[in-house]
This record gives sequence, structure tokens and C-alpha cells, in this order.
Amino acid sequence: MASFKCKICNMNFEDKRRLENHKKLHGRKSKVSEYGNPEFNIDRLRG
Repeated sequence: MASFKCKICNMNFEDKRRLENHKKLHGRKSKVSEYGNPEFNIDRLRG
């Protein structure tokens, strides 16, 4: 069975689809860092 490895964090996945979904996580900013950003707009919290 083939194993797919994330080049960023070296995690292994059995399925290429799971690897693709995992790679999307590396491109996202965490919500915590967003709140610490002085440019964060408080209106985004209100919807």
C-alpha cells in the first residue's frame, strides 16, 4: 500500500485525498493569531 508524506511536517497518509486535505491546513492562519492582529476587524465577529 502506498504511503503519501506531507513535505511540510512529514506526516504520513494512506490516501492521497487525505494528504491533499491535510496540506490545506498549512496554508490557513489560526484564529488565535487573527485575534492578536491589530488589523483584525471586530465587525467580523458580529457577522
